[in-house]
Amino acid sequence: MGESLEQLGNLLTIITRKVSRHVILPPDIARHVPKTHLITETEWRNLGVQQSPGWVHYMMHGPEPHVLLFRRLRSDLETPRRIPQTEEIISC
Repeated sequence: MGESLEQLGNLLTIITRKVSRHVILPPDIARHVPKTHLITETEWRNLGVQQSPGWVHYMMHGPEPHVLLFRRLRSDLETPRRIPQTEEIISC
């Protein structure tokens, strides 16, 4: 049991060191998002999404294909701490 608690603690540390962002695309742009794979930084930039480097498209949400889900490591942490994950919603 101690090992599984340690694994959970490690997972929480990894999760809380990331920040996520949801980018909502207008329908005319959303139809160009590939449905077969997560898109690269070059692909999302070509769609017109503007954000700082380091964001990764990490998941597709079937019911809302016009919403791109991004995450990256938090840059404001000096040492790993358990801080709640934050989210941003941005409309294009």
